[in-house]
Amino acid sequence: MCLPEIIEWFRKKRRPYRNYKQFYTCSCDICGNNFTRLDDLIDHMTKHETSDLNRKLLHGYGTVRCNTCWISFNTVADLHDHYCVQNNTVIQGLSPVESSDSLDSVVIHEP
Repeated sequence: MCLPEIIEWFRKKRRPYRNYKQFYTCSCDICGNNFTRLDDLIDHMTKHETSDLNRKLLHGYGTVRCNTCWISFNTVADLHDHYCVQNNTVIQGLSPVESSDSLDSVVIHEP
């Protein structure tokens, strides 16, 4: 491939649409602040020094955290593509019971 073909390929390549305005509980893994929307987390991350972000990343730690399963991610985009955010579930295979005062919320059912 020559350079113009490579440039055209990058222009045509579809990038995934990410809705950062959706509600999802997440936190900054640098200072521990919690957020209810991903775009609020993005705004917050700009307030940290680049050296703080790089220090976490260079030591193998992420900068943002999913508050559902507590997995840490390097970027908000990685967090957005995460299973919990995409399906907005509590934990894979588990789902909350609608009524907390029913017997079904206490009894464990076998499949």
